[in-house]
Amino acid sequence: MDVKSDNQKLIQSCLEEQPFAWQHFVDRFLPVVVKTIQQMETQASRNWQPSDQQRLAIGVFDRLKTDQFQLLRERDDRLDFETWMVVITRRITLGNATPPESKT
Repeated sequence: MDVKSDNQKLIQSCLEEQPFAWQHFVDRFLPVVVKTIQQMETQASRNWQPSDQQRLAIGVFDRLKTDQFQLLRERDDRLDFETWMVVITRRITLGNATPPESKT
């Protein structure tokens, strides 16, 4: 089984808006997104609640779906897709993470 080919087929089916393609995409890459968010939490010494992690993961998938999957359409096919997902997850999460409230 060629993972790169399977990923490409899954991405293409999302771009073509085939039935259940997006759900399969989310099921396939949710572990990558969640693990990346958890690693970011540890690296940044954040104390995100499970609801925060869930909100951030949903934000990643919502952003990927924006503008008819614009980010998926613009990605470089030569790059490993899972690595791309980690980078995109980090970028989106950094943009969506709520800073801790300051004590003043």
